[in-house]
Amino acid sequence: DGNAGNGILKLENNQWVDVGGSFNSHNDQVHDMFVYNDKLYVSGIFSSVGEDVPTSNIASWDGDSWNGLGIDLFDNRVLAMDSYQGALIVGGGFNNINDLYYGGLARWT
Repeated sequence: DGNAGNGILKLENNQWVDVGGSFNSHNDQVHDMFVYNDKLYVSGIFSSVGEDVPTSNIASWDGDSWNGLGIDLFDNRVLAMDSYQGALIVGGGFNNINDLYYGGLARWT
């Protein structure tokens, strides 16, 4: 029923609705979603989310608002997420995070 959101929607009272402004460009791509520490983490290739919250290919939704995890953080897309021993693990087409080499696989504790 129209364009309720861009890139990500939630089902609320049997209707698809926007998730806090969703993504800002039709070129943005979501590759994975993962719940970690009671937040929804969304990864892919995008530079902002929600009400123009700047981010770098990964963001979190706390149920009320989007949170960017850093500007120019990942130098390329984040394709997958999971958790292992209490840490968030990300993998993708990136080589660098904050100008440090990680070669496509990193752990956030």
